[in-house]
Amino acid sequence: MEVESVATYQGPNIHAHFPVMRHTVDLGVLEEWPTARLGQGFIDRLPGYLPGLQQHGCSYQTSGGFVRRMHEGEGT
Repeated sequence: MEVESVATYQGPNIHAHFPVMRHTVDLGVLEEWPTARLGQGFIDRLPGYLPGLQQHGCSYQTSGGFVRRMHEGEGT
């Protein structure tokens, strides 16, 4: 895994109406590892480190959709 770039946005921007940091990450070999393969511990801890994921809708287009998708099948 390699961080390719980091950008900070101080005010309203194309990503949010508040200051944000954007990281572009190359997952490398982890691209082939869905969340289920990373383990339940990873899935349970990730929203604690990135609280905004709890609101992300993912393909379900509803709050909590991303966390739900990580738990289903092979994950995301």
